[in-house]
Amino acid sequence: MTEEEADLKNEIARSTYAGMLHDGERHKKYFEALKCTISEMINQPFIQALDIGCGTGILSMMAAKAGANSVSACEMFKPMGDTAIKIIEQNKLSHIINVVNKCSTDLEIGTDMSSKANILVTEIFDSELIGEGVLPTLRDAHNRLLTHNCKVIPASADVKVQLIECDKLWSMNKFQSNDLFSTKELLNCPGLASGHEVQVNQLYPRDIKLLSDSITMTSFNFHTKHEHTCDNKYSMTKKCINVAQSGIIHAVLFWWDLILHKDKNIVLSMEPKWMRSNAKYVWRDHWMQVVYYLKQPLKVSQNDNVFATMFYDDYSVWFDVKCCNVTDVVDRPLCSCGLHVVWCRERFALWNNVEVCQMFTHLIKKYEIVSIIGDVSLFPLHSSKTDLKYYECSEFSKQIIHDLASENKKNIKIIKDYTNGLPFSGNLLIDPYFSSSLLPWHHCLTLWTIAQDLQSVYNNKLKIYPCKAFLKACVVEFSDLWKAYAPVENVDGFNMKEFDSLIEKARSPVKMSQGFYQDVEPYAMWEYENRLISKPMILAEFNFEKPMPAVETYFSESLCISRAGIAHAVVLWVDFVMDEEKIFSTGLTSHGSWVDYMRQSLYFFAQPKHYKASEKMEANVVLVPNDSELLFAFI
Repeated sequence: MTEEEADLKNEIARSTYAGMLHDGERHKKYFEALKCTISEMINQPFIQALDIGCGTGILSMMAAKAGANSVSACEMFKPMGDTAIKIIEQNKLSHIINVVNKCSTDLEIGTDMSSKANILVTEIFDSELIGEGVLPTLRDAHNRLLTHNCKVIPASADVKVQLIECDKLWSMNKFQSNDLFSTKELLNCPGLASGHEVQVNQLYPRDIKLLSDSITMTSFNFHTKHEHTCDNKYSMTKKCINVAQSGIIHAVLFWWDLILHKDKNIVLSMEPKWMRSNAKYVWRDHWMQVVYYLKQPLKVSQNDNVFATMFYDDYSVWFDVKCCNVTDVVDRPLCSCGLHVVWCRERFALWNNVEVCQMFTHLIKKYEIVSIIGDVSLFPLHSSKTDLKYYECSEFSKQIIHDLASENKKNIKIIKDYTNGLPFSGNLLIDPYFSSSLLPWHHCLTLWTIAQDLQSVYNNKLKIYPCKAFLKACVVEFSDLWKAYAPVENVDGFNMKEFDSLIEKARSPVKMSQGFYQDVEPYAMWEYENRLISKPMILAEFNFEKPMPAVETYFSESLCISRAGIAHAVVLWVDFVMDEEKIFSTGLTSHGSWVDYMRQSLYFFAQPKHYKASEKMEANVVLVPNDSELLFAFI
């Protein structure tokens, strides 16, 4: 398999199509809106529908079943477009639906469509509503592909917002001051331009404090092409919001309602769980609420009025919140500290975790660490040594560390090459985090490679921390996340088995010398309701003081089910052994909760199985050193 084929396979395997197809509320309401809208067009002699971003073709088939005479379905992602053609054939609708593997902006009347469409159905929305380009896409469609009085589903969208206080989320947004060092550049940095998609329901009410009621911030009418109000480049809208209780505004919580049919009040809402007191909440992972952080926290008192301004261009949304009614034009937040360019949100959570930072600081002091290797690591700033040597793995990021050290008057020598036989002596710390790593053991195997290189150069005279790591696992039962990986089979009477076949092939296991193994998916476990049905188990030990195996190496253990439940997945992570007393875990804390400063990995079972307490599950792991990868098989 070529690298391009592997990338395509991963893109399909990790797509959100399955989660969307399991969204029953979405299907029901889109289908209902299509039936109502097309029935209202009965006086029109020919109903030509256009489905932009058709995906599996589910909305196109709904349009055909609802009475459309012809449907043009465009899908630019060819593997999905090819699958849609097969699905439509299996559902005997090929005589009505024509799938075109193009972006809608490349469609041509007379070539790809026989005539302009008088009804448009689309679902090119992301959690931020406009991030997938719905505004320019519909602008082009109204200009070229749609009739003047066409019907559009959804007809409109309302943007809802609510002011929140949440220390946990704020810690994932930007660096906070500590006792060892601080910097104005870090504290004043506006942070990321993009919103933070997160399962906020897992945080309420323990971590989130609601500081206002929800309000409709703005609305989009999809029956007309959207033109921006400010220099034709962006738009802004301002609302006065009453503060419901005293607190600190950290962020604006954002979601949207799709008005699929206004007169029939068919609405598809992404509102959080606490807004649905009288209705069943529908869990989703393909669409979530979005958190937009303020540049600085804003302290408010009950019954204060604050003024929130929403700015948006064709693809992005950003907010400003003030206590005074002053209309300032605020540019999109752009990182000024450099860290938001190279760190993920979990990395900010780690550096704002006092317990973790104290553990590493204690380690540096206890073992008189004189040299550190890291990937944009702040541990050099945690040392009081004046002759500390630091190797920065990222050439791009050396200036960030240099500037931080200068501002905090830290005399850190940043060296170029950790294998040139000169700079290192004494005890060495390797920060177990690398920005290119996707899964927990990627950090581990990269660290092991560096340790191996160093020991070969320095004749095993260095004492390196951490000294080893454990690969750990436990079996979990999910409330909802398993749906994103379950076969679809049928959606509202439409046969979707061809889609299941596509996903099954993309997630197919790899044939190894001792059987079939598969890779896993990264997830932040704290975002998903789950319960452990086995105790954590060590699957493998990696000793950094010994060479990494040069050939495929197999490990086998048994996982013991500790309480009855449904095994939806196995969670995998790495615990780094810093010394005989300290463990740095990328999975579970000592209190039994999932850490928020690292993503874990999930091995999903194709067929979830109910286990009784004390039953066993066989766990098999293979280390593939050439690929710096681990593959798994759980039976």
